[in-house]
Amino acid sequence: MEQQGKAVVDASVGFLTTPISGESPELQRCTLQMFADIRHGLLEAHIPDRWEDELGGAIWQAVTQRRQLLIIGRPLTPEEGWAIFSELLALADTYMHWHYRDWTPDEVWAMASVKGCSYYDAIYLVLAQKLDAVFWTADRGLYEFLRKQSQLTQPTVCWLGNYPRTKNRT
Repeated sequence: MEQQGKAVVDASVGFLTTPISGESPELQRCTLQMFADIRHGLLEAHIPDRWEDELGGAIWQAVTQRRQLLIIGRPLTPEEGWAIFSELLALADTYMHWHYRDWTPDEVWAMASVKGCSYYDAIYLVLAQKLDAVFWTADRGLYEFLRKQSQLTQPTVCWLGNYPRTKNRT
């Protein structure tokens, strides 16, 4: 299979790899396909170092909200949340880009000003633009905001629910 290109993946996508209740099963399937494509070398992943802060915050929030672990049907414990987070951090380290080396606050500030989005979201956009990559998000609010503002290009922004699916996957 041919490589699909480069992708900057935000923390909302990373969170969907976790077996936690309350998320869209369709988006979880898209995420699992994307991460399988990354593992098989079909998609080249990139994330900024701030990804871990956002992902850790989302998993901790799932713990404090007592969201259910789908595989065992009971609330996620802090220890289980840490185990999930640790596994994702180990994976993420392979694809990490660092502030001041790969992107700078002034670049992010300028992107946030152009796009009208949050500073954190602009980090992903700057990285995608610099790498000539597609930015994939599962944050529907962000995607819809950028779509309504006609800001889905430079860089290209895609909704996770539209992640490519083919019938013959290996």
